[in-house]
Amino acid sequence: MGRPGASVSEVFAVWRKAAPVLFVMALAVAFIGAVWPDPSSDQVFGSDKVLHIFAFSVLSFLGFFSIPKGRVVALGVGLSLFGAAIEFFQGLSFVGRDADFQDWIADTVAVIVVLLILRGGEKILRVG
Repeated sequence: MGRPGASVSEVFAVWRKAAPVLFVMALAVAFIGAVWPDPSSDQVFGSDKVLHIFAFSVLSFLGFFSIPKGRVVALGVGLSLFGAAIEFFQGLSFVGRDADFQDWIADTVAVIVVLLILRGGEKILRVG
């Protein structure tokens, strides 16, 4: 991959192998970060919603390259349910966080937008 003259298809083949591993790691980091008490993420991202949009955009991107073709809707539904599960766990009293329906909406909107962009880009590249 790093050698001069590597073809785009070779680079893409390596990416397709790495994406599922990165996707699972990102899911774990997102869940742990979401249920960890006393988040300081607002200091870095300025808003909790920005963090949700960023996290679920990354998850959507990695997930898109980790799934078989034709499973984009299932990925979108799964990531939206993952966002809902995070909010459920944040609502449990022992977690020490607050569930917020608007966070789940931000997650879902990010997933839809990113998957639509990637799906559209994929169709354009295939046609062109």
